[in-house]
Amino acid sequence: MTFGVLALSMLPHARILVYDDRVEVKAVSESIQEHAALEATLNRERPDNVRIIMDISAPRPVITPFTLLFVRTPEGAWLETCSADTEASRRLILRAAQDAGLTEPAECKIGIGAPGPQWA
Repeated sequence: MTFGVLALSMLPHARILVYDDRVEVKAVSESIQEHAALEATLNRERPDNVRIIMDISAPRPVITPFTLLFVRTPEGAWLETCSADTEASRRLILRAAQDAGLTEPAECKIGIGAPGPQWA
């Protein structure tokens, strides 16, 4: 019960269920960084005889403007900027860039703000 109360004090907007052998936590964090910190703290503070089941979600950031800029020159090809709305979209965009001759390591940020559902 003490661990459940600790979890609730850390996550005021959460559903905490306390059982004899486990604590279930369902919550929303303010950011991806806060999400990681909360999980680490709860795992560190968890008593040895208690399992914890966590479902802590973090909102995706709003990306504005939502952009994709692929540059190809005689020296190589790279993504100058890249935004995707889902992990599947990111994979699709990066695969298309590779098919188009991508020669540099590429990153594509996932967030909210795509101009339409067919962005990728």
